[in-house]
Amino acid sequence: MPGKFRNKTDEQYWTLALDGPDEQIGDVQSCHAWEALLIDCDDLPHAHAIVATDSQGFVDVETFDTQWQAMREWTARKLVHEQPGGCCAESADEH
Repeated sequence: MPGKFRNKTDEQYWTLALDGPDEQIGDVQSCHAWEALLIDCDDLPHAHAIVATDSQGFVDVETFDTQWQAMREWTARKLVHEQPGGCCAESADEH
């Protein structure tokens, strides 16, 4: 059975996200998902990434070639998380 990361690089992005992302949304307990935006990760293959963790601890990393691409995707994800009546509307304000 595979681990919670697809590869070693995903684990590195996840560690950076835990150390202090540029932004974060969600909560694995109340929303069943937590996401973090990383900008300018110079030591990794792609400088910009979004790291997502589900309530079971599985990690998914999406990388971007430009900051603009990362911010566009991040904005779309924030809108979904924070929409009125959504489970993450309250927890997004707490972060």
